[in-house]
Amino acid sequence: MNLEGPLLGRVAEGPRRTHLRRPCNHCGLMFEPTRPRQKHRNPSCRVAAFIEDRSACVAMTARERAPASVNPLTDEVGTNCMVGQRGSIWFLSGFFGIGSATRTCSVPEGVTLFFPVINFVDVNAPQCGGAIQTAEELQAESQPAINDIHSLLVEIDGHDVKKTLLQLVVPKPFAVTLPTNNLFGCPAGIYSPAVDGGAYVSVPPLTPGRHTIHFHGESDSDFFGHVVQDVTYELTVVPISLE
Repeated sequence: MNLEGPLLGRVAEGPRRTHLRRPCNHCGLMFEPTRPRQKHRNPSCRVAAFIEDRSACVAMTARERAPASVNPLTDEVGTNCMVGQRGSIWFLSGFFGIGSATRTCSVPEGVTLFFPVINFVDVNAPQCGGAIQTAEELQAESQPAINDIHSLLVEIDGHDVKKTLLQLVVPKPFAVTLPTNNLFGCPAGIYSPAVDGGAYVSVPPLTPGRHTIHFHGESDSDFFGHVVQDVTYELTVVPISLE
């Protein structure tokens, strides 16, 4: 299951196992960070460590805890884009499931914007019924979809920036915390292991004023099927005065 990207948002049932699965948008990395390696339970925290900003861990953790009614992943117009945001990195969500959204949102001057273009998460979820899966089994299911990511597009104000800002990343296994009334309809609790991987972008702070960010990604696999993510953010970067 993905907490920041395209998401199938359903429990997959087979003859031997049950788990949450979804295309998604955030993860930990296989790359070596420039700082000493630290352990993080949250995959977004590992991403944050890679881009060297610990405050992002706090922000993403808060967003994961958002109930379905205010979760940014289900927001089609941008009403909930500020939920869980804090610090010097702000997260732009993908779309829950397969589809598109156009969101209008204000962000403060000086923040880095981080988002998944398309990614896939597979989560062991015996709390929802079914047998247990290992991280290796989960990775084997989701990796073909990650390998087949294609048709990537990342535009900022009409300029294609995917060659300079986009990275394909794969996480180490992690745990997911689901709140009451979560998007999956599963009992609140901690689910593990979970695996994730996909295409991610970190955008340096934009100048005050209006900006448009558009990202698109697709994938085809037997497990997830044909997945399309297409999200546009109409952003207003608000000047900040501390005097």
